[in-house]
Amino acid sequence: MLQGLEETPPTLRQLWVYDDLFLQAPVHRFYALQELFMMWPNSLEGVEQIFHHCTNLRSLGILASHGSGCAMELRNAMATFPTALPRLHSLKLFLNVFAHPRRIADTLANFVRDRRGLRRLDVSFNSLVKADDFAWPFYETFRTLLDLEVLGLEMEGSRFTDDHVKRLDIILPLGLKAMLLDHYYSTMKGETTKILLHLFSKRTKLRYLHCIDQMYNHTFKEHIAEDYWHPPSLELVGYGPQLYPIRRDPVSGTRFTLPFWDYTKVQFRTVHEFDGCEDSEWLLRGHGWAGPDALSPGIYTA
Repeated sequence: MLQGLEETPPTLRQLWVYDDLFLQAPVHRFYALQELFMMWPNSLEGVEQIFHHCTNLRSLGILASHGSGCAMELRNAMATFPTALPRLHSLKLFLNVFAHPRRIADTLANFVRDRRGLRRLDVSFNSLVKADDFAWPFYETFRTLLDLEVLGLEMEGSRFTDDHVKRLDIILPLGLKAMLLDHYYSTMKGETTKILLHLFSKRTKLRYLHCIDQMYNHTFKEHIAEDYWHPPSLELVGYGPQLYPIRRDPVSGTRFTLPFWDYTKVQFRTVHEFDGCEDSEWLLRGHGWAGPDALSPGIYTA
């Protein structure tokens, strides 16, 4: 595989690669690369080469939730090259934060803040350090991203309150078209859930909303399927491994949900399954990589 990368023409525009093989190759040769998707590297040593040499990148995905040092290695590269990748319009990062969560979140915030052209952003810190709300400096950058339309948001902490909803309402762009919420709050229930969904209803361009519920909150599932909060633009709702298409009667305008996708379709989903919507496919890409049951709360509890 490494030999294949070394022999690849430097005009290559798109590359998906497992592990850290790309970083072992002569990265400087890939100056024309526009899309790079790295899956499950155990190390990101040398990742600064991407920020230095791959200046034409439009889309970068690094699913590095296996390697223990990956988050800090990526943080160091972003701190060294804070204005790198000026053409970036899509950024997806899955990390395992073993130490210094606030430091990592602050550096990522500095990297994305005020970036024009950044349309799609999906970041999972998966912090193993208990530090409530450490990622809020990163969340605050959303209001500076004037072109942001597709957002994956992971939230974790000890308590989710109405104040969190108010803060989200301020920072989430009104022009969002697709959003994924991956949360770890046992307190996200009842009236707070309704208030949160009302927040989404104000995003009148929202076509796709997906909740990955790490705390198995079934009241959230009940509310998310109800149409009292659905903006008219909504076409697809997801809860864990269940995705419900939403349709409207052409005569009465009444909204109704179709049966949720079968799990084979969920596992082997492509742009085709999302009715050709690349944004929706990109947003769910990498989530539930081990199969539908990995989309919490999973097949048997959803």
